[in-house]
Amino acid sequence: MMAQIGYSVKEEQPGTITYEKGNRVMRILFGAFVKYFKFTVTIVQTAENEITINIFKQSSGVSGGLIGMNQVKNEMKMIGTMMETL
Repeated sequence: MMAQIGYSVKEEQPGTITYEKGNRVMRILFGAFVKYFKFTVTIVQTAENEITINIFKQSSGVSGGLIGMNQVKNEMKMIGTMMETL
């Protein structure tokens, strides 16, 4: 699902996957003109056989200034909405 919106797997461990989209170096050089997102998704099964999905941002967007921080916030909302539809 994340690959469909341009994310690639950066790191994978049991129950945890880190996704990345964009170029971090270009983001630092050109700020909000270049998008860069990095999120970690954890999946945990509870005792009641329910699945809990947690999304943690791994980049704040500060290198893109206020616009970059807002881009990260909006991207996190969009990913959260996608996960809710599973």
